[in-house]
Amino acid sequence: MSAWHPRHASMENFPAKAAVVDMVERRRCSSKLCTLFSDVDICSISLRSCPPTRQRSHPLTFLKSLALPLPSSSPPPPIFGLFIMDEHPKASWPFNSRPHDYCNIRQPLSRRNKGQLLSIPCQGLRLLFLLSWAFSGGQLGVSAQCPAEQRDALLHLKQGFTVSALRGNSTSDPLHSWRPGTDCCRGWVGVSCDATSGRVGTLDLSHFHIKGKVDQALFSLTSLRILDLSCNQLDPEAFPSQGFEMLSNLTRLNLSDSGFGGLIPAGISRLRSLVSLDLSAYGICSTSSLRLKSPDLKALVGNLTNLQELYLRGVNISAGGHEWGPALSSSLPSLRELDLAGCSLSGPIDSSLSKLTNLTILRLNQNNLSSELPEFLGNLSYLSYLRLSYCGLRGPIPGGIFKLPRLQNLDVSKNPILSGHLPDFPDDRILENLWLFETNMSGSLPDSIGNLKFLKTLRLSNCIFSGSLPASFANLTQLVFVDLSANNFSGRIPSFASSTNLMELNLQNNSLTGPVPGWLFSLPALRTLQLNLNQLSGELGEFSDEASLLQTVDLSSNKLHGSFPKSVAKLSGIQILKFASNRLNGTVGLDLFANLNHLSIFDLSNNLLTVEATSSMSFPRVSTLNLASCNLVGFPEFLRNQSILSRLDLSNNLIDGVVPNWLWSVGNGGLAYLNLSHNSLKNFESPPDLSRSALIVLDINSNKLRGQIPLPPPQNLFVDYSNNQFTSTFPSDIVWNLSFTMFFSAANNTLVGEIPSYFCSSTYLQVLDLSVNNFTGQIPKCLLASVNDLRVLNLRDNKLSGSLPGESAERCKLRTLNVNGNMLVGAVPQSLSNCKLLQVLDLGNNQIEDSFPSWLGNLTDLRVLVLRSNRFHGHIPIPNGDNYTSFSMLQILDISSNRFSGPLPAACLKSCKAMTATDEQSGSLVGKFGRAGGGDLALGVLERREEMVLQACG
Repeated sequence: MSAWHPRHASMENFPAKAAVVDMVERRRCSSKLCTLFSDVDICSISLRSCPPTRQRSHPLTFLKSLALPLPSSSPPPPIFGLFIMDEHPKASWPFNSRPHDYCNIRQPLSRRNKGQLLSIPCQGLRLLFLLSWAFSGGQLGVSAQCPAEQRDALLHLKQGFTVSALRGNSTSDPLHSWRPGTDCCRGWVGVSCDATSGRVGTLDLSHFHIKGKVDQALFSLTSLRILDLSCNQLDPEAFPSQGFEMLSNLTRLNLSDSGFGGLIPAGISRLRSLVSLDLSAYGICSTSSLRLKSPDLKALVGNLTNLQELYLRGVNISAGGHEWGPALSSSLPSLRELDLAGCSLSGPIDSSLSKLTNLTILRLNQNNLSSELPEFLGNLSYLSYLRLSYCGLRGPIPGGIFKLPRLQNLDVSKNPILSGHLPDFPDDRILENLWLFETNMSGSLPDSIGNLKFLKTLRLSNCIFSGSLPASFANLTQLVFVDLSANNFSGRIPSFASSTNLMELNLQNNSLTGPVPGWLFSLPALRTLQLNLNQLSGELGEFSDEASLLQTVDLSSNKLHGSFPKSVAKLSGIQILKFASNRLNGTVGLDLFANLNHLSIFDLSNNLLTVEATSSMSFPRVSTLNLASCNLVGFPEFLRNQSILSRLDLSNNLIDGVVPNWLWSVGNGGLAYLNLSHNSLKNFESPPDLSRSALIVLDINSNKLRGQIPLPPPQNLFVDYSNNQFTSTFPSDIVWNLSFTMFFSAANNTLVGEIPSYFCSSTYLQVLDLSVNNFTGQIPKCLLASVNDLRVLNLRDNKLSGSLPGESAERCKLRTLNVNGNMLVGAVPQSLSNCKLLQVLDLGNNQIEDSFPSWLGNLTDLRVLVLRSNRFHGHIPIPNGDNYTSFSMLQILDISSNRFSGPLPAACLKSCKAMTATDEQSGSLVGKFGRAGGGDLALGVLERREEMVLQACG
């Protein structure tokens, strides 16, 4: 056994023609190989001779042999000659090796040796390989010179390009090596030549961020076998309309994300030697995409009978299942990899695809297939990757798909009506990634899920799975990512203690019970733990030292009690820490978290804690701080130094006195959410100037603030000033600050003056609540006519006069209109019939004079109708016909204290079906008229007055 160290070699000892790589499998190698030696200035060396495909494999799979240079310096290394990597199951290719690993290589048989095994430091072998490659200009085994016409064609091609940046860290021109008078087969980046003729065989300019157009000279490189222009920013019309047909030797063509758009050139369909074709638009490097020219997909692939890999993601094919399915199956018998994601395909999935028996990869996601999953997919025995997410699939998943022997990746997520149950899994499956989230899958998880011993990713969120989580999860030692959130799982959390690679565990929004297991905080790789929105109980244990890698811990909205774990201070990498809405008690000093420098989101709201913040303490710079219901008695001083804070919730505390001026500057003007509601605040230190504020949500309701109502921030969406003691009118320039407002409430104050008409200019206003104030004058007529998005208008208990606005928007979206307790007169405007979504109409305690508005019965969603204490008069009309359905959803009807006369039609009562309630014990109908404010709703309130005689007819 001999050993040799790379530092015995010097760079000048390596001849130009030093390495030969014999590729036996056409797999893509890594895009860049960089040495780990600080004293060697070689980086961004690309294995450009590797065939560009979608799969990136271990370099050992395509390197069969390599000839290494012989250093002439002393001491000499062993005689290398031609070496073959030792076929040991744990052999490590040197590019992935650790500093002290040795790679076993075997000398070839010769007269001087018998192929003995040598052990060479892996990094030394790597350095030799890279240096020899670099000094050969990246050209392996090239002896012939580049013909002049080949060089000139490349130079013409370069003239049409502009380069914005080089891949890697260099800022120089990546095509600087393309110079007149030099050999394009030696040192020209991206170019590889045939060893005998010198003609260009490979042109790989991928990821060069090239702009411009492709010169016609490209098509004179007729010996090209590999052309890769992927991930560039070429003009959409970059390619000449004709010419591709001249590249008849092409076996691999990759134009994905190149910027190329428009119609696919017809010449591509004549490249009969193609093995791999990639025209995809991934949207990573470019936003342009291609489309097929009529008639169909058959025109593109009909002649490409040798094609094994077809990637058309994002290409606009616009074909039905009976078109694209047969086009592929009849033309591409050797197809192994197929990607038609986002191609505007429609279904169904045609049975002709069953002929593609060699398929290993199938991606049809992001199409509108709108069909069931066909059974034949379970017969594609070579299939290793199947992705059919976001396709409108329905029905059950065929059980055969789960039993495919080579299946490693299955994704049928985001198909909301895809149903079924998980089957029993055999113990010999090699499934690694299973995505079923956002489907209608149901039932319990089978105990046999523990047989999926290679499973790394399990995503079953937003389904309707139920039952206990099986204990067999303990067998899944390779798990990295588990998301079972938003289901109906119950019972205790099973053990994942053996899943030492687990990085993310998301069980939120279920019905899990029992304590939080202590072993969770000992998983060595765990970064994210989300157990919120469950029914977990018990006391929290302390965090172990192994939990220091945790970045997210969310235990909010459970039933945890006891003291807050002080060992949280050990979580040095924590970014998100949420314990809100539990029953934790005791006192917590915020200085406990002073050293959590990565903390970004912190939430202790709604517990039984008393949170203390001393004036001298420091606190990490966070973006979200929620301390609602934490018994705070003042504004924490450390808030002054919070320069990146965007969300602050101090609601439901014991803060009283004055709102300081510095609070409006928290976050350096970037504060977007501020909630100070339900405190005892009395005044502002000075009138707040929010003209430059970034606040989107401002909630100061339920305090004791008085004086002038503040001008809302200019970009607000939500403003709540309700339940205070403001006594002013609205400021006149408020109109400029309502452009984006969706919710505005100033209810229960003592505001005066008229309701400003500039609320009508609030295009996005959905809720306006000005109830319980002293507003006078008329309701602005434009409120119902102009504010199309208005859902709730509450003006009750003011001193408004005049009539209700006589116009309503044709597309009125109003759901609640409450003007109770004013001095309104006139009739009920029939324009309210435009408000088809109206559910609550309260006109009580006014002076409205009208007959019974029976036309309101056409509002099929109306649930509450209050007309009491007005001047309504006359008979209540008798409905016509046996199928009378007016007011069928009505639950509350109050017509008391009016001047109605005559009988109350029985048919009217019968039509109000939503008023009937069944006594759970007797099964009988609970009354016909009910009680005022009664719990068992029947007919709201019907009070007998002298001027009104009600008789139940029949």
